Amino acid sequence: MAGMEVQDAFYTLPEGEGANVYARAVDALSKHFAPQSNVPYERRMFRKLDQSPT
Repeated sequence: MAGMEVQDAFYTLPEGEGANVYARAVDALSKHFAPQSNVPYERRMFRKLDQSPT
């Protein structure tokens, strides 16, 4: 079950070709809600690491 946010996102997706609407919808929504990486933040966190003594 999904909420209104997913329904709003579903209605804004472009219509595609093909008969399997469910598979297209799942694929498009998975791409839409996939986590995004913030490269500058990841770089900052990497450079901030310290090597600990063993």
